[in-house]
Amino acid sequence: MKKISSFLPQHVINKRDLLVKITHDLHEIMSNEIKKNITVISFKDHILTISCDDSSMATLVRFEKHHYITHINSKKYIRIDDIKFCLN
Repeated sequence: MKKISSFLPQHVINKRDLLVKITHDLHEIMSNEIKKNITVISFKDHILTISCDDSSMATLVRFEKHHYITHINSKKYIRIDDIKFCLN
């Protein structure tokens, strides 16, 4: 029996790897409290979507979003124009 991963298209695998890399880079500069309560869920049209566990966490991250955008853009593997937030 074949693994499910053998049926996944390469662009889906690449997108997942990109989201993992973005998450890792964001975790470099975030506090431990924020790291535990956010999840990078999507990247499309230069907009990163982050899911937050509660509204207070979303507010904390929203105030620092320009700092996060600058940090990710300095890595030069991707360009982010904005970060959107949603609640779990």
